Amino acid sequence: MDHIDATRAQLEGIMAQHTRPVIWVSGGKDSLTLLHLLQPWPARVTILHNALDGGFPGVEENLAHCVEAWGFGPARVVQPMLTLDAYVAQYGWPVEVVPTSMDGVNPTPFYDGGVKVSSWWHCTETRQLLPILLGSYALQADAVLTGCRASDAPLFARMTAVNDYRDLIGWVRYDPLKAWSTAEIWAYVEAHQIQLPPHYAEKRHTTYEWPDCLACTWQPEHLRWLKTHHPDVSTDVWAKAGPTLHAVKQALQAYTARLEET
Repeated sequence: MDHIDATRAQLEGIMAQHTRPVIWVSGGKDSLTLLHLLQPWPARVTILHNALDGGFPGVEENLAHCVEAWGFGPARVVQPMLTLDAYVAQYGWPVEVVPTSMDGVNPTPFYDGGVKVSSWWHCTETRQLLPILLGSYALQADAVLTGCRASDAPLFARMTAVNDYRDLIGWVRYDPLKAWSTAEIWAYVEAHQIQLPPHYAEKRHTTYEWPDCLACTWQPEHLRWLKTHHPDVSTDVWAKAGPTLHAVKQALQAYTARLEET
């Protein structure tokens, strides 16, 4: 219980220090846990949510249910400036083999005349993070709260729980759940009977984190789940991504063969 008490104490300090706090809510287990902990301040907190095209079914409806049940005002919704199809046309299909995996080193995708690809993290930055960053700036937030945890990615592990960006973009970023383990998140969800989107019924029993975009292809386990539960989406995704991924695989095999020859 120490981690819960420590987080509640931190939230009290944040609310005492800031006048325009914004919470980024994806609608998943971590951000809903943080939102639940913010119930003492429903009128003080602005909820910002990126409604991704191609997001998992039921996320928007479940978020609206939690927001109303816990006494918050309606979430402010932003959307990507590029649909996934438009992103692919401009940058290429996001694939895991392009170096960068939330490690803070994210070169802009380039086109060298071969197959046009990008990294899944560049897609995440462009379509998921940028709209919510701009939305926070438009709201003149002086504090941004996220459900990011150290175990999520190397980038979050290196960040501190409090990051002061006031001189740069006007707010302090807080990750109140930074030190929480996945088991502690699930224990809190169960103890408080927090309703989660439908796909969490199966996601709960996995050891990996699925992307927020239903059509993302970088996680093989997610693709297997997609084929079983949403075969129409799976068929559409593979019709678009398959040729690119096949070309990438061939290019990697050729590159590996050249290395072995030298």
